Amino acid sequence: MNTIVEPRSHEDTKVLEPESKTARSKAEPELRFTGFFGSWKEASLGKLGVFIGGGTPSTSNPSLWQGRIPWVSSSDISENDINQLNVTRFITEEAVKDSATKIVPKNSILFVSRVGVGKLAINKNPVCTSQDFTSLTLSEDNSYFVGYSFLSKPNLLKRYSQGTSIKGFTVKDISGLRVLRPVLEEQQKIADFLSSVDKKIEQLTEKHRLLTEYKKGVMQQIFTQQIRFKNDNGNDYPEWEEKRLGELAHTTTGSSNREDSGLDGEFTFFDRSEDIRTSDRYLFDGEAVIVAGEGQDFVPKYYVGKFDLHQRTYAIMEFQNSVGKYLFYVLRFHKNYFLAQAVGSTVKSLRLPMFKKMPLLMPCIEEQQKIANFLTEIDQKIDQAWSTLEQTKAFKKGLLQKMFV
Repeated sequence: MNTIVEPRSHEDTKVLEPESKTARSKAEPELRFTGFFGSWKEASLGKLGVFIGGGTPSTSNPSLWQGRIPWVSSSDISENDINQLNVTRFITEEAVKDSATKIVPKNSILFVSRVGVGKLAINKNPVCTSQDFTSLTLSEDNSYFVGYSFLSKPNLLKRYSQGTSIKGFTVKDISGLRVLRPVLEEQQKIADFLSSVDKKIEQLTEKHRLLTEYKKGVMQQIFTQQIRFKNDNGNDYPEWEEKRLGELAHTTTGSSNREDSGLDGEFTFFDRSEDIRTSDRYLFDGEAVIVAGEGQDFVPKYYVGKFDLHQRTYAIMEFQNSVGKYLFYVLRFHKNYFLAQAVGSTVKSLRLPMFKKMPLLMPCIEEQQKIANFLTEIDQKIDQAWSTLEQTKAFKKGLLQKMFV
């Protein structure tokens, strides 16, 4: 029998591939919890509950927006996350009486039917919605199960949208949609399990955000010398000295064009774009801080190895009395300097003399290295949090594909 091992926690979740796909009917999912058998039953969406529309109270009457009843619009709902409702606006009971909006009972499915078709969420408390919603209050079925079922088919509702300027669907469009579902107990298990995965995603997202904010704050303190490192004997390092970037490293440009790059080359290619390009040749081999020579955002990148370089992109190399990784961090901290020095109206660009004369407060080599090591450790934690987050999202996507019919 196709099974899914029920985990004690998300960390020790183990999903088993089905033993025999030929033995499974078309009305059974590929993965199931132990103890559940048989085909799922089909019903039209409209038979599962009652649809409720929405509306917007008059925005010209501020008193209607000073109540305690949550009111949500499509922008308050996130993609692929049925648990998040970003409620920021509240209305009064008078607003409900005087407009088309209605109170939607808790645990309903809030389908975005216009302006963001395909997004949906489950409300943990009663709410009102804008006219961009068609909500469904279920009679017996588990709302989270049905919600996740629609997440497993992300384009289903979008295919039912219609209209020219504002696409959308009506109750008539979706009430006949066929929904396959198991017994209520299995619905609950599936819903609880996927909710635990979503909770993990939420925690990892917050961890990544907090680490990123921590790094931002600590960089501010380090490069304004509110935080100073000490040597291995616990003594202070010498005072920082002002230097010009031209004294600390050699800055050069490449000679390649974007046409020289591709997607399957051996070497990394750098230009103004954020997409990853490659090249069949390399112009440089070593440690470098890369800065785009034109664009709207001049965020430095750090690289070690062989690389190709666009003719309007700069490589800061051959570090003298400076640590390359430290220069990378301090240049990222002072990226507004690049914006201030850029010339041009439509497309901003940087000139080589700007790099040479850029003033920087520099600690001694030993303190530079300690700062670089410290910030690198934070970056590694940020990267690990991001990697785990992306893996968990991919895990959820795989579950959605295999746990529903």
